[in-house]
Amino acid sequence: MAHDCSQNIDPLKLVREGTSQSDRALAALDPNYAPVNTRTVAHGIVFAEGYARLLNRYDSLNKLAGDWRDYFCTDVAVPLAIAAIEDVETYKTTIRAWFSFLNDSENSGQPAALKDRLGYLYSVIGALAQALDRFAQSLPDWIALKGVIRNLIQTQLTPAFARLIAYYRGGVGLGLVNAVAPSPEMQVFRRTVGKFSDVLSAGLSADWSQGAVWSDYLSHIAADDSVYNASGAIDVFARINHCTTHSLFRSVFEQFLKVFARTVSDAQAALSETLSNYSGHAPHYALFLAFLQLMERARTAGNALTQSHLDLYYRIILGLKEKPAEPGHVHLLAELAKQAASYDFVAGQLFKAGKDATGKNAFFANVTDFVANKTVVAALKTVYYHGSEPVASGANDQGRIFASPVANSDNGQGAPLTVD
Repeated sequence: MAHDCSQNIDPLKLVREGTSQSDRALAALDPNYAPVNTRTVAHGIVFAEGYARLLNRYDSLNKLAGDWRDYFCTDVAVPLAIAAIEDVETYKTTIRAWFSFLNDSENSGQPAALKDRLGYLYSVIGALAQALDRFAQSLPDWIALKGVIRNLIQTQLTPAFARLIAYYRGGVGLGLVNAVAPSPEMQVFRRTVGKFSDVLSAGLSADWSQGAVWSDYLSHIAADDSVYNASGAIDVFARINHCTTHSLFRSVFEQFLKVFARTVSDAQAALSETLSNYSGHAPHYALFLAFLQLMERARTAGNALTQSHLDLYYRIILGLKEKPAEPGHVHLLAELAKQAASYDFVAGQLFKAGKDATGKNAFFANVTDFVANKTVVAALKTVYYHGSEPVASGANDQGRIFASPVANSDNGQGAPLTVD
């Protein structure tokens, strides 16, 4: 076990051995662990946007006139839904896996793989920068989220991205970065993550270049190889590891992932606001959105099937009933003030116990009358009769009586305690 009583050096600290009841409950046993249908309204909007690209549209003369994107891809809800369904945790997990590979000394003999993973890291941030840029540009000005993202880009992401470009150029100059896209393929905002060099070639909006022309902005960013410890004679793994453990390099990823998570959260809120209070949807698309929201009722009912089955089995078939809730109990130690000879603690008297999880004052109530007085324990004495139990020393103590005039001492005779 991780802890046992022999390791407890604090006599006032309670150490429980084994697994608590809450730890024994597996998440997979929760009825909400694997819902029947996880597709929300946002997923329906994104599905229609992708499916519309596959449907042929014909004009009045029955001639091919494109696809259905004009009907299902132009509403303001579409970019918001695309952002709202992004899985930020999966994105973070993938990036952490690449960092772990680059920080594992067992991979020091794979220089090509190390350079590829470092290229993946640059590419995934480049693609995220491009996706956030295009997302902000796709939103109408009346959506508050557009201004929020542009402000985050200009104040937080632009300085970080400029450093990343400098580190990338420094790594390429040292031959430590392979200009490759992640494998297997990744997507962000439904766009495939490409090479970092392609993002730099395509360029970003003026929000990223402080208003300058992108090519001019790039020309002023010099290569920075300081994060690779370029001055030392070290191998590929050591140099790349020095980079991926460098606080300045890692801070770029932390900054982008924070903005990414906030964007997804705000997009979900903005989509909900658009569905509820925006009246500018095209008539046909408004009907489609109404249908998706009505389907939420069926989805909610379907996801309740597991819980309903458990309730039927345990409550009706087996007839089991939950035990009633019981209030918490504590033991109260009372010590009278010097001027008080005694005090009557009546039943129901409240004792303050700090604050609960919601910040409200918590109290415990006395359950019975109790009169406290000045009586104290003057001494602890013990008498012990030894039966036929064997002892470690092998001595024959059967039938002997042992007395300790000072039980709370090291030898029972008054010597100071030497152990807890």
